Amino acid sequence: PEGWAWARLGQIVATCGGKTPSKANKEFWEGGGVPWITSKDMKAAELYGSQIELAPLGAAETGTVPAGSVLMVVRSGILRRLLPVAINRVETTINQDLKAMTPFHGGFSKWLLTCFSAWDKRIRNTYHKDGTTVDSIEFDSMLTMLLPVPPLAEQRRIVERIEELFNHLD
Repeated sequence: PEGWAWARLGQIVATCGGKTPSKANKEFWEGGGVPWITSKDMKAAELYGSQIELAPLGAAETGTVPAGSVLMVVRSGILRRLLPVAINRVETTINQDLKAMTPFHGGFSKWLLTCFSAWDKRIRNTYHKDGTTVDSIEFDSMLTMLLPVPPLAEQRRIVERIEELFNHLD
């Protein structure tokens, strides 16, 4: 439609992966305070915390993900059935089974979440990594995928309408 564009995912987001700080170093874990999101936390569309937290020293070891990023599970048995995606609403850290995508333009996270949720099966089938013991997504290849990019006001209108319809289903 008029005003819409196409963009490759890698052109519209900054990405990062996570890791697990050494469990042997208690200074990374004791006291908590910084959410450390794993695939076990990826059960809602918006995340405000996690089951496990890192101490600030552990967060410095892994690096943090800014609030408003889109998180995706890219390595887990769950990928046989589902592509877990969520927006983190607080600064967080993530483990190595997740990737974070931080949009270059604010307000774009909900659109990405909506697209990824709608294309769950397509993404899992197209970007499935073969030859691994755990189901995985070829994330670098996924960054080349084309996305429709409507104007921000149109994105919001579409996302709001989809949320409204899903609320009626619930």
